[in-house]
Amino acid sequence: MINMIERIQFHGLSLEDPVVYIGKFLRLTNTVKSPANAPHYIRLVVFPFSLEGKTDDWLGDFAKQEHYHLGPVLISIPDEVFPSDKV
Repeated sequence: MINMIERIQFHGLSLEDPVVYIGKFLRLTNTVKSPANAPHYIRLVVFPFSLEGKTDDWLGDFAKQEHYHLGPVLISIPDEVFPSDKV
């Protein structure tokens, strides 16, 4: 799974389409079924592996905060990393 996710990494470059990236990410994570874990849990676990470059740096800065939770992080992705005009 991690190898497949790393092939579609999102770098936050101007030529990358975040909507296409999210679609690919969801398609890949939907292929994994686990009776012990909900689908959103699997997505949260592998999401950091899908980022590279400035998006990975941004997530790393967020993770250093005391009350780090990935859910709110995904909601508050800044415009320079995930341009709202492409969403």
